[in-house]
Amino acid sequence: MQELINHITNLELLSFYGWWQFGVCLFASVALLAIWRHIGRKQGDLGQVWLAMSVMCWSVSGLVDMYYSTSFLRNWQSVLEGLPDVSDLVLFEQISKAEMNEEASSLSWNIWRSVFSLLNSLFILLALPWFRYIPKQIEDLIHSKFWVYIVGLPFVFALLPT
Repeated sequence: MQELINHITNLELLSFYGWWQFGVCLFASVALLAIWRHIGRKQGDLGQVWLAMSVMCWSVSGLVDMYYSTSFLRNWQSVLEGLPDVSDLVLFEQISKAEMNEEASSLSWNIWRSVFSLLNSLFILLALPWFRYIPKQIEDLIHSKFWVYIVGLPFVFALLPT
């Protein structure tokens, strides 16, 4: 029973941090776009837009965490509502069913988190060529004709198995 309480507490924390990640990253993304609108747009610096999109991926990832943790909590809540008046065998069956539902949903949860993590990395790499000031050590590589392949191929190969 203590394991079940710990599991539900962890889901509650995940839901809280999902909302927190969503809110903070959404604010940061909007702030980056506002800075770009007032400063970067006049200078022709689109790097901030790509970085804003990258941070927006973290925001959406927070929504995914919140959605799945809340749906898992609803599954467990339905199990716990029947606790006082059920036999041990029925309770065991309900808990097993809730665990199987959670395991099945956990796979799609991890897939979505991986996709948004990949998108985050893609947007960060897409931001590099657009910055006005790039470190000299990587400037030649970023402005080469191979940059699209350096960014695109690993992204496609990472996304396909996901």
